[in-house]
Amino acid sequence: MISRLNNKSIWMIATYTLLFIITTSFVGCANNFGRIHPGGEVTRMFETYKILPDHRYYYSGSDAKPRGIIGIHNNYTLNSRLWKPVDLTPEQLKDWINFILIETTVSFYNYGALILDPNGNQVGVWYSPWDTTTVNIESDNQIIVPTPTDLPKKFLKKPLIFWHHGPKD
Repeated sequence: MISRLNNKSIWMIATYTLLFIITTSFVGCANNFGRIHPGGEVTRMFETYKILPDHRYYYSGSDAKPRGIIGIHNNYTLNSRLWKPVDLTPEQLKDWINFILIETTVSFYNYGALILDPNGNQVGVWYSPWDTTTVNIESDNQIIVPTPTDLPKKFLKKPLIFWHHGPKD
């Protein structure tokens, strides 16, 4: 009877130790993930065609029909082949926002959001009718923000950041 308890105890300790190691490994990897924080102020900024002077802008999708627009602070470098850089003007932003507001039927709302690093510091801004993405901050202030997607989360392999549907202040 004592040997059975010892074997069970050893097995439980080994199992809990393995789970602890796996969990802490994932937590360590997750430290590089930032997030997107929705905000009505960011939405209004895009929808009034305001361009932040200390940000570089990118878009995803076609030149006439973008799926999303992001601005990345000049202290960071976007690491992506899918986002296209643009010297954004208020007139171009107005055309794009009007297209997104009128033509897009993906959702009832368009999403303006802050792009935040793992410590909650703002590194950029996001605008899209799609509300899922990941944010990964790499060494040397390299940032990875996948393009907007409407894929269900079961098809995506990285953790998703979701936010409440609807405008928020």
